[in-house]
Amino acid sequence: MAKILKLPLEYHSISEIFPLLPDEELKELAEDIGENGLRVPILIYEGKILDRRNRYRAMQLIPDYLEEGCLDQEEYREYLPEVDGDPTKHILSLNLHRRHLDESQRAMVAARLANSRQGERTDLSEPSANLRKVSQVEAAELVKVSPRSVTSAKKVLESGDSELVAAVDRGEVPVSAAAKSLQPEPPRSWTAPEVSTEEKNKVGEEAAKSSAGKEPMSPTKNQAISRLKRFIRETCELLKIPKKEIEEYIKEYLLTKDKHP
Repeated sequence: MAKILKLPLEYHSISEIFPLLPDEELKELAEDIGENGLRVPILIYEGKILDRRNRYRAMQLIPDYLEEGCLDQEEYREYLPEVDGDPTKHILSLNLHRRHLDESQRAMVAARLANSRQGERTDLSEPSANLRKVSQVEAAELVKVSPRSVTSAKKVLESGDSELVAAVDRGEVPVSAAAKSLQPEPPRSWTAPEVSTEEKNKVGEEAAKSSAGKEPMSPTKNQAISRLKRFIRETCELLKIPKKEIEEYIKEYLLTKDKHP
């Protein structure tokens, strides 16, 4: 049995910009490590796990392990090398290529990164001097996605819907569709109120007055559209009905008319 490490280590908050493996995949990883040992070391930054959290978690599932204090200095360095340089660029470089994430999954990573100082914990009174604020635009550039995708991902993360977040993280739902599903449902189709004969006659009179005294002409397309819009506006104001609904009905009618003359 290869040496297995079990130490009480915490996760560095930067590491949490990437989701953890589901239980089934974690068990498979544990079986592999139990048989072949830890071939890839767990990376440490500021005394906490920066990368390879899943390997650390998998090792906890293996019954044979080394207790704390059983490792000498050289063995400790072999299992837990310290990372130098920019921790964010380091973990992005390793994970973006290794995990083969799609654009929606990368957008979720960027949104997590942009939510705080390179992923630092917000409950710390004195933030690390090595960390800096990352904007949504910069986060988008780092993971090679559009700022619009990051905005959608942020909506998903802030929704508190853990199932939806997990679905996007797994690549099952596009982040744009997930964000759209969080928007309130549009109101039901508006039904025009009943109009009395007197009101109908008044509309006809107003339309007649508007066209009275004008010489007949052959209007251009723009003029015709302008007149139609004015007539819709005046009619809606008179009957006190939503102008937008009427315009949508007219558009729908014209589209249907073109398809089925």
